[in-house]
Amino acid sequence: MFPVIGPTSMNNFKIHTQKGEAIQDQHGLLRELEYELFYEDNACVKFIKSYATNTKINNAKFPEKSTEPLLNWPFDFTFEKHFTLKEGILEINFIINSLEGMPYMLGYHPAFMLSDTGKEILIANDKNITLENIYEAGHNAFPVLNTDKIVLKNIDRNDLEITTTSFDNFML
Repeated sequence: MFPVIGPTSMNNFKIHTQKGEAIQDQHGLLRELEYELFYEDNACVKFIKSYATNTKINNAKFPEKSTEPLLNWPFDFTFEKHFTLKEGILEINFIINSLEGMPYMLGYHPAFMLSDTGKEILIANDKNITLENIYEAGHNAFPVLNTDKIVLKNIDRNDLEITTTSFDNFML
């Protein structure tokens, strides 16, 4: 999800930025662009999506879930996704290149196999978060604030660590 996350319909699908108005649907326009493979070797693949300022992009949610047939953003950007396998560890990096000060949000929905016991915990800021805590948040999502790392303590599987640079909040 990029460059916006969440519903935009309450604002008539308009986002106001310092470079002008954009038409954005829930979760932005990145999902509408195609990835291009630009690097590959035995341990790494790198993909890129490129966008030019105010290019009109077809909105796949129109007309069933949106009144806007075309989306746009008033900034150029490239969005890279790198997958690297090192010593049995998968590393995923996102690299965003644009003008300094471009407003954006980034959302990513990874999913992980759990033990089916419901007893896994996440550790963030030296606190344990249970699956029950997350379920209680319901559709609002469970915020994990002021940290750049969360660890899923997985039962009968390897633990999973997610770390970020320049982001310090998660939603579960």
